[in-house]
Amino acid sequence: MEDLAKKLNDYIAEKGMKKYELARELGTTEANVSRWLNGKHKISKAWQELIKQRLKFNE
Repeated sequence: MEDLAKKLNDYIAEKGMKKYELARELGTTEANVSRWLNGKHKISKAWQELIKQRLKFNE
């Protein structure tokens, strides 16, 4: 799970995005993205799969 949060951080840094832009791309709220990136909430299995598909992350 922490790996995915790190990948998300790297992704927004690489693309020069803001959290709200990532949220829009994923179809969630900026608050959710913030919680995931700050480690306050665990990324659920369903969201993990959706994120991997939408952002084309390969394991």
